[in-house]
Amino acid sequence: MDILHFDTNPFGGAVIVPQSLPEDPDEFGSRLTYSLQTWGSDGLKAVWLQIPKDLSKLIPIAIDAGFDFHHTSDEYLMLTHQLIPGAHLPPFATHYIGWVVWY
Repeated sequence: MDILHFDTNPFGGAVIVPQSLPEDPDEFGSRLTYSLQTWGSDGLKAVWLQIPKDLSKLIPIAIDAGFDFHHTSDEYLMLTHQLIPGAHLPPFATHYIGWVVWY
């Protein structure tokens, strides 16, 4: 079985490539389970999963696998999963600060 295609981030996390997600829920569930086991054995700390709106049928499968909601946009839902309990996952930015200089 193949693990889900992913990149690693500088913090020891697996970032699943959303364009590589299988459309079939059964295939997604099997590959997600296998991927989580593999990444945990490899010492990765956390997993980031971006599910596009058109694949929203995969969300319950990810939740059942232990993922939590992180943030959303009009086009996707971002979920996270800690492979190591207590692994740091940064919160989503909810505010922007700006300033203007008048001459």
